[in-house]
Amino acid sequence: MEIDPGLAILIVAVTGVVVVLGLLVAVIVWIRRSPGTTISAGHLGELIIMIDSQTQENTASHVVEASTARRQRRTALPLPSSVRFGRVLWIDDNPDGSVRESMALETLGISVTKTMHPDIALSYLSGLDYVAVIAGVREDSNPEAVGAFFEAVRKIRPAIISLGYLAAGSSFPPQIAGVTIVGDPADLVSAVVTELAPGT
Repeated sequence: MEIDPGLAILIVAVTGVVVVLGLLVAVIVWIRRSPGTTISAGHLGELIIMIDSQTQENTASHVVEASTARRQRRTALPLPSSVRFGRVLWIDDNPDGSVRESMALETLGISVTKTMHPDIALSYLSGLDYVAVIAGVREDSNPEAVGAFFEAVRKIRPAIISLGYLAAGSSFPPQIAGVTIVGDPADLVSAVVTELAPGT
């Protein structure tokens, strides 16, 4: 019995289409069941976070709101196209007074941990890797006490960025050795982001 060549081509074509459709369905099912990108917690520091235009707008909005709440003029906030994942430890006797600044950092994928107690801050530093420590300071802050805290910080994490964030309405306190004092929300965010730029 002789098979018609046209029929053979039709059977092969239909079989090919069925196989391709089956593979397509399998890929779609696999993608839908895939949990997304996974990374070991030990490798979070290798994670690069892309900063798209919407993220830039949201971050800028939080910084503007922080500036407005502090009755400061708005400052431009240049952002890179990506940052490495990082953690910031923030010690302040009024942790709720800097919510917008925290939201700006968190919007960029930068984790913020806040505490009111220096001993708790040092415990955090002993157990987790932080890129920056921010301490709330005022004009009446005791520079010796703040300096001693940051000295203890650097004993645990020698290369950490040390920032003093000036309370709203305060004038600059005396210089504190090894601590950069900033009074503007954009400068604060920029100091952290600069440290987390890929390649630094």
